Amino acid sequence: MANKKRTRKTIVDEEILADNKNERARVARSIREFRLRARIPQKEFAKQVGMLPAQLCNVEKAKNMPSLGTICRI
Repeated sequence: MANKKRTRKTIVDEEILADNKNERARVARSIREFRLRARIPQKEFAKQVGMLPAQLCNVEKAKNMPSLGTICRI
């Protein structure tokens, strides 16, 4: 595998990706903690906020970021 030269742009892109990953993790943790404190099962909570249970699961695992509309419904 050839070594890629790390340019300023690639370094900035890597930092942005890392920031996005950290932000997804913070959102995921907040949503999961909120749901657990409210003692709402994942399936019921997903229904209440207009998501499929699998979508909520991916959000809580920080695989996906919910839309702004979904965040507002939560």
